Amino acid sequence: MQTLSNIGGLLILFIYIYSIGGMMYFGEVKRTGNMNDYINFESFTSAFLTLFTVSTGDSWSTTMASFTHDRSPDYDCLEDPGYTDYVANGRETIGCGSYWGAIGFFISYMFLIRLIFLKLFIALIIDGFK
Repeated sequence: MQTLSNIGGLLILFIYIYSIGGMMYFGEVKRTGNMNDYINFESFTSAFLTLFTVSTGDSWSTTMASFTHDRSPDYDCLEDPGYTDYVANGRETIGCGSYWGAIGFFISYMFLIRLIFLKLFIALIIDGFK
């Protein structure tokens, strides 16, 4: 049980770190696609819930695709929005995403969390039954 709590604490630490990074890079991205009041990086709570949902594998590719929109005529966004832009937009985010930034962020997160930590949890549980 002690080993399981240590790995669980480390897992929460990595989700915490990725939540802060996601807020820094994707906190101003305009809501599209899979993004809603819970799936976004606008606050720490929603960022943590977003990453927890992604770690379960629940439509993580569509969540990643919501953050990959670059500036284009179809996607009306601002490259580097400020607070006045946020207020002028009715207090809704209006920033652009980064295609390669979102892909790198979510792929590294999926590799670290799903392929390493969750498999480690399973191995520890199976080892406990020996």
